Amino acid sequence: MKIAQIAPVWTAIPPVGYGGAEKIISLLTDELVRKGHDVTLFASGDSKTKAKLVSVCDKSPGLSKEAQTSIVNNMNHIFNIFLSLEQEKDFDVMHWHVSKDLIPIMAANLSNKSSIITIHNHFYDEEMELMKHILDYYRKFPNFISVSNFHRRYFPYEFISTVYNGINLDEFDYNENPENYLVWIGRFESTKGVHLAIEAAIKLKIKLKLAGPKDENDYYEAKVKPYLNNEYIEYVGEVNVQERNALLRNAKLFLNPIFWDEPFGLVVPEANACGTPVVAARRGAMPELIEEGYNGFIVEPNNLEAIVEGIKKVYSLPPAEYLKLRYQSRKRVEEHFTYQKMTENYEKIYQKISKRHFLW
Repeated sequence: MKIAQIAPVWTAIPPVGYGGAEKIISLLTDELVRKGHDVTLFASGDSKTKAKLVSVCDKSPGLSKEAQTSIVNNMNHIFNIFLSLEQEKDFDVMHWHVSKDLIPIMAANLSNKSSIITIHNHFYDEEMELMKHILDYYRKFPNFISVSNFHRRYFPYEFISTVYNGINLDEFDYNENPENYLVWIGRFESTKGVHLAIEAAIKLKIKLKLAGPKDENDYYEAKVKPYLNNEYIEYVGEVNVQERNALLRNAKLFLNPIFWDEPFGLVVPEANACGTPVVAARRGAMPELIEEGYNGFIVEPNNLEAIVEGIKKVYSLPPAEYLKLRYQSRKRVEEHFTYQKMTENYEKIYQKISKRHFLW
């Protein structure tokens, strides 16, 4: 099957640092090639892929405010999308990925070939309201894919399937003998709720390791920076794949006290892949990723005491029960959240929709 993967050019495929959608696009694209499909990836020139790479810019500009306000970068972003549209005659399936804006939906609407759209991201409520007329306009597009069932509620579409994101298990080592520390990985933004993780660790007097790119924003200055000298808080910086693996597999527990409705949350299966259970706020896709008591615990959101009690639940388990929790955490990922499973699910959709073309 001839398949086009149309990625945003803002971040390389795969991303050097953080970039959930870009990781997924990379794993999906390369696995499709490995399985014998003829795949073309439309992405930035610094992307690395087993597929044929078509690029309109040599280097991804990144997601800084300066990069996103550059007229050249925005024109390259649009050029990348419409260049793929011009070449649609060469493909059986066009797979569009929405992660920053709605332009891929607009382009897919113009396609005469079988197209699917995966919506990876979540827009702020005020943005959703301001874009409502645009979102509503594309209600009739037939092939929207969600990355979690929860995420569907934010869009006025009839989704044909949910395809959970998948990770590469080879990048994460299962460990039955972790050290005694908590871990949090992410961006220092209010939506990620790291301040609750910090407060819980200090209250319980348990070491917490924080990993993520330092962002000198108001939230970081007020809620994170003042605690970095605390004896129970350690900032390890931004981590690569190997460092991320070591940090997760040696942790007793991963904390995810989010304040927003995360569409998926790759870090949860990444932690579970190492055997590390997760305590997460009941927001977004967390109840779909975490089976209560099986690979972690879900607690009341925006609540310090709930996070504290969740941590206590894990620490109060007898050694044999805790070991079982780690084994189950890895098993859940193996059964539901690998990139091979994800690719198989997308293949089924490609095969189904490529039998018919949509003109509407």
